[in-house]
Amino acid sequence: MVQVSGREVSPGVTFGLCTRPCAGEFENGDRGVLVRHDMFALAMVVDGLGHGPKAAKAAQIAVDLLQNTSERDPAVIMGAVNEALRGTVGAAASILSLDFQTGGISYCGVGNVATRVTGGVETRLVGIDGVLGSLRRNLRLEHACLLAGGMVLMTSDGVSLGFDPGTLAGLTAEDAARFLVDKHGRPHDDATALLLRIAS
Repeated sequence: MVQVSGREVSPGVTFGLCTRPCAGEFENGDRGVLVRHDMFALAMVVDGLGHGPKAAKAAQIAVDLLQNTSERDPAVIMGAVNEALRGTVGAAASILSLDFQTGGISYCGVGNVATRVTGGVETRLVGIDGVLGSLRRNLRLEHACLLAGGMVLMTSDGVSLGFDPGTLAGLTAEDAARFLVDKHGRPHDDATALLLRIAS
């Protein structure tokens, strides 16, 4: 089942999410979520290892943690996710914090997930290799800025990276997320696209 959602999260900032399981599976091992706080938002894409119920359980644990934290630092949250996923199949994930006033982004990623910031010069935010639930490496925090007219594109590895962000021009964040999953999603993998767009 394909899940699509979208809304305005702050004046001029819109959110879109599309996620679906791979062909033949009823449970989705991917999750995407955005949580709005007073001055910032937290966004996460998480990909439980493999497919089906065990992957879905690991992904949901990560989402539940993000939805219930008051922490703002993505690296601190990622460390907590790593601990929470011990004993599960594990996951890959990307977490970012977006400051509504400045457009500043703080980012932490682990495993085969991808995050791109467009607008001006495109920035690819790169995490570290590893699996959450058994990670023993130090986490890395990266920074970027979401400029007027720009987008943040967060995708699981079920979405091919060979797309031109320019093809999303004119689409709402919700429609752009659906387009990425429909047109660039790999059928034999769970696929998720989460977008944040800031008005020009």
